This record gives sequence, C-alpha cells and structure tokens, in this order.
Amino acid sequence: MDEQQQVGVTFSAQQPAHGGLLLITSQLKLPIEPATLSATLKAKDFRVNYDPGQVSDGLPFKMARGRLDADLQVKGAAGQPQAQGFLKLSDGSLLLSALPQLLSQVQLDVAVTTLGDLCTLTLRQLKASADTGRLTADGEVQLSDRRLKQVELKAQTQAFPVAAGSLGIWLDAQLKVHGNSDGKIFKSLVDIPSMSVRLPKLSSGQSLQSLEPMEDVKFVDRAARQAAAKLQ
Repeated sequence: MDEQQQVGVTFSAQQPAHGGLLLITSQLKLPIEPATLSATLKAKDFRVNYDPGQVSDGLPFKMARGRLDADLQVKGAAGQPQAQGFLKLSDGSLLLSALPQLLSQVQLDVAVTTLGDLCTLTLRQLKASADTGRLTADGEVQLSDRRLKQVELKAQTQAFPVAAGSLGIWLDAQLKVHGNSDGKIFKSLVDIPSMSVRLPKLSSGQSLQSLEPMEDVKFVDRAARQAAAKLQ
C-alpha cells in the first residue's frame, strides 16, 4: 500500500504597529487528491492597502483599503468546495471598475456555511458612502450542488451617485429581490417599493442663429448671386 505524504504551505504577515495579523495555510496530500485540499484564511485587525495602479485593467478592484478580520476555511476541489467561516472589512475604501466614484466608510460582513451540497452565503451587512450618499444592503444566497437555489436580498440608497453615461444622477431607492429554483427553473421577483432620481441642474442658456443674410458672406457662383439678388 502506497504511503501518502502531506504537504503544507504557510504564509503569515504581522503589522506590529497596531497588532495586525494575517495567516494563510494550505495543505494537500500526495499523490494529489483534490478532495484532500484545504486552505485557511485568518486575519485580525489586518490593514489592507491594495492599489495595483495601471495594472488594474480587467480587475474588479482598482483600489481597496480597510481593516480585515476573517476566519475562513475551504476544503475540497474547485468543483465541490466546502466553505465555512466569515470575512469582515471595516473602515474601508473601495474603487471598483464598474463604478466611477470612490466608496468610503465601507462596512462589509459576509459569512458562509456548507452543509452537504447546500452552501449558504449570508451578507450580514453592507454599508458604504459616496459623496453625500449612502448605500445599505443585506441578504442571503443559497447554492445547491453549485447551482443557484434561493436569493433574498434587500438594498436601500439615499442620494447615492450613479453614472448614467456622461450624466451624473442621485438615486433614492428601496429594492428587494426574491428568487428560488425548483431544480429546473430559477424564478426571481424584483420589488421596488420606492425610487426617485435627482438630475443635475441643466444650463438654461440659449444661443440662436440668425436666419437673415450674412453681410460678410459673398456669393460667387451665378445661381447663388441670382438667389441673393431676389432677397434684396
């Protein structure tokens, strides 16, 4: 009987100035068995300062900063992972590729649990500010055998800036999303109890072009001279 060897990799980082700690561990048995793969992320008061600069093209984040706390464990292959734990980002700042404005005062709290083939992602809290606007959201997403089973999400915005092409607008809205699957078809319902859009003040100035003959324009061709002579 062949003996198996276990290979482990550990990465750790400390921030003595404020007691921040980050620990990432991974283990795999040889010969390789994907089901035996496991990885753990632990963080306590770890300051994140992610700014890829010009190489951010194609990435979801252009900038991410904040305080990270996490205790997350993932087991198994990519096709059937088993995840347990939580991840929190506090006092964060995010610049997303999909949004033109900086999100500040970000509070993110996400938990994940796995029971058999059922994986539940819980958005316990999401808060963010942009200019004078606010965004809050919470909810839950369930996956069964890697397929979307159920969604329950709620979101609210107050004077939240949104780019609509070259025009900037402010959005006040309440949004609820409910969806579930019978195993074959996923059905969803989006409920918007209230929504209002604030537009920027548009310029009221007018500049009209006169329709009278222009004194500094001289016609040189015969047809134009004849037409101009009729107007005199």
